[in-house]
Parts: sequence; structure tokens; C-alpha cells
Amino acid sequence: MSLPNGRYYILYDADREARHVFRTKAEDLSLLPKRIFALPRGWKLENKGGVVDLEANEAPTGVTPRSPADGPYAFLIIELARTIGWRIEKAEGEDDRGYIITTNDGEFAWTVTGRSAGPSGNVVGLELKDGSPRQVFLFVKDSNSNSRGGYDEDDDDDYSSPRAIRKTVHREKEHVPQSQFGYKRNSRSRNFCD
Repeated sequence: MSLPNGRYYILYDADREARHVFRTKAEDLSLLPKRIFALPRGWKLENKGGVVDLEANEAPTGVTPRSPADGPYAFLIIELARTIGWRIEKAEGEDDRGYIITTNDGEFAWTVTGRSAGPSGNVVGLELKDGSPRQVFLFVKDSNSNSRGGYDEDDDDDYSSPRAIRKTVHREKEHVPQSQFGYKRNSRSRNFCD
């Protein structure tokens, strides 16, 4: 596996729509495992002796103990995961960015399924590895990763999205402090207590 440590965007492009693969933006507030969807903050990729840890919003990915074919999920409580760590293989016939993400044994691969989850996109599940276009993902290096090909562990919490997708702010709105009785807006005072 030739991908260096760092932050990446994972894209699914078999249907020529170049969708991001990530956790959905709208999740419940429970600490149960979170589904991965074909949908931008980048993935954190770390090589550990042939096994790759992929993290989505600081949550490691893996499968549930119920079934090795159930997943992938982002785990907020690591103890709920059966395995954490993946193998990333170069996809045959793809450009330099096309890869297949498999379980440690190489039997199952991440696959964009036909199941839709509404506005979150299609569910990414695990199916037997067959090398189909539904199992090929593009890895795009995040321009905010440091020059060593990795990421700054000290500044990891201050990570921001790259300039290419960050919205520019031309003017900051003036902050109006809030009082204990309400707020001020357009020179009017609203008092909720008389």
C-alpha cells in the first residue's frame, strides 16, 4: 500500500457524480456506531504495519460484532467495534488514485450499495470483493496535510477544510453582545422581563 499517512478525501465516481464518502452530516446524538455514506472534512489515514486505520471525524471505522459483513461504521465507542483497521489495495485499471478498501482478511470490500438513505446518499456496506466499479474509491490527498505526508498531531483539533472547498467570508458580521434580559438588534432592545 503506497498511500502515506495524512488526511484524504475519499470519492466514489463509478456513476460519474464524484460523491464524497463520509459520515452523514445529520446524525442522532447517541454513541451507537454511525453508518458510512457515499456523500467535507477529510479522512485521517494511518498505516500500522500493513493495516490502515481510517478515521471519520475522529471516530475510527470498523465492523460490528454481529457480522463481519456488517459495516463499515464509524465508532464513537471503540469497544463496540469487532475489528478496526482495513487493507487498501490498488484497483486494477484505475489511475493513481483508485483503491479498493477491504477487511483485514481481504474477503469483503467497501461497496456503494443500491440502498438509499435519503438526503445522506447511498449506504456504503461490505460485500464480497469482486473489483467492480462500486468498490473503487479515489483517494485525494488533503492539501492541509503537512510536508512529511502526515498531519500535525499537536494541531489535529484545529484542522480546517482546504481552500478549494472552504467558503470565503468577505465581511464579518458585527457581534452584538447579549444582555441577560434579551438581545439587541438593529438598535432596538428586546426585554423579555418587565
